[in-house]
Amino acid sequence: MASILRNALGYPQFSEAEWARRDALAGEIMAGHDLAALVVSGRPRGSALMNWLTHYPAQTPAWLVRARGGGPESDALLLHFYNHIECTRAFARPRNVRCYHPDPAGSVAGVLKELGAGKGRVGIAGLRSAILHAEFEALKQKLPEVTFVDVERAFAEARKAASGEEVLWYRESGRLTDAVCHAFEREIRPGLTEHDLQRIGHDAFLPEGGQATVFFVSSTPMSAPERGVPWQYLRPRRLEKGDVVIAEITVEFWGYRTQIHRAFAVAAEPAPVYRALFEAALECYGRVRACVRPGGTTREILAATDVLAERGFIVHDSLFHGQMGRNPEIGTRTSHHAFEDYTLRENEVVVVQPNPATPDGKAGLQLGAAMLVRPGGGECLHAYPFHFPVCGQGASGGGA
Repeated sequence: MASILRNALGYPQFSEAEWARRDALAGEIMAGHDLAALVVSGRPRGSALMNWLTHYPAQTPAWLVRARGGGPESDALLLHFYNHIECTRAFARPRNVRCYHPDPAGSVAGVLKELGAGKGRVGIAGLRSAILHAEFEALKQKLPEVTFVDVERAFAEARKAASGEEVLWYRESGRLTDAVCHAFEREIRPGLTEHDLQRIGHDAFLPEGGQATVFFVSSTPMSAPERGVPWQYLRPRRLEKGDVVIAEITVEFWGYRTQIHRAFAVAAEPAPVYRALFEAALECYGRVRACVRPGGTTREILAATDVLAERGFIVHDSLFHGQMGRNPEIGTRTSHHAFEDYTLRENEVVVVQPNPATPDGKAGLQLGAAMLVRPGGGECLHAYPFHFPVCGQGASGGGA
């Protein structure tokens, strides 16, 4: 099986063939829009295109400036902090890494002029996710002869289908995310707090270089539930026998993210309502997965979710979404999510996450995973089983 390449310092890297593929796609977009240059901005959790072009998953606001036909030797990567430059050069693709502080617009404008693109048509990406309004206004003022062309959507379309190498990186994210579930199944027991679960989960992936981007966890008594969805901020509440732990977890591997959703019973078999929730979620997952094929549509997926309403359950979260919770994102016919018409293409990465809850919203769970769009239906990027484990049976009930 192919493995992820690494440089001499141990940082993961893509092959030159993969970079040539991306450069060709970028060149086609720039030529198609008659652009002299491209400006991309990225921020933490909003730097997918930045990472795709530079292998730099932004920790702070960053900018890329590329001339038409440019590449790693001529691209300029601009960072906020000067002391980040040395580390970034150890793994990022551009050789020209600079500090833009305290004037990002002035620095970007200066690089564009250096590249001979101080006037004419310049592509820009990040207006929806990274660039502040004041920054863009300042950039336009400094470059009055430039016409900025928003190309974010064009690049998003170009990146939809994962390459063979990218699939390896998604699988690594899946493996690290699975490790959290394995650790939960092994370690959950009465007496632990939700904060203990956070430590246990992070201990499972931090030694291997993963980074948590979603770590939502809730616990509640199955006999008198009061939490229907995982919460984003964990509590010091201690687990008790008969509780359920519900979790939504994403562990990122260098900008590549999968997601898993599971429930764990604490020292007792799942209560009947939770068993019914689990079985409905599993049935829904299977029906939706069958639709996750090239040419499959969100209308088919929406119909496949009807099983939850048929069994008397509601949903609070989206049930199907693309990368990073974005387009397409749909719920069920009875949920609050707006419907998006969309047709799937091969090798897109999507997330299927049935999240049934009782009508009062007090009991609920999530059961889902990231998957690739494949001709035979979605190919799961996770190996952790679809089961409802009972954890901590026979445990003494002590803390961590």
